[in-house]
Amino acid sequence: MFTRGRLLILTSSTGGGHDTRARTFQKWLTLKSKTSVLIDSILEKSSGMYNLGVQTYNIIQKKAPFMHKAY
Repeated sequence: MFTRGRLLILTSSTGGGHDTRARTFQKWLTLKSKTSVLIDSILEKSSGMYNLGVQTYNIIQKKAPFMHKAY
């Protein structure tokens, strides 16, 4: 188990599951060790096109899941 250190988790906000797992892992590591954990949503912050893709995916996921094949 980690005793000290830093950890960077790269995630994407597609549907919320990735973020939830990252935050849970962050809390668990913080409680169990002295590890500093930073979570970064790399796709959304890298460019407008990637951010648009993530937002489009999330809209399809919530409003029209049958569209995933077309997407």
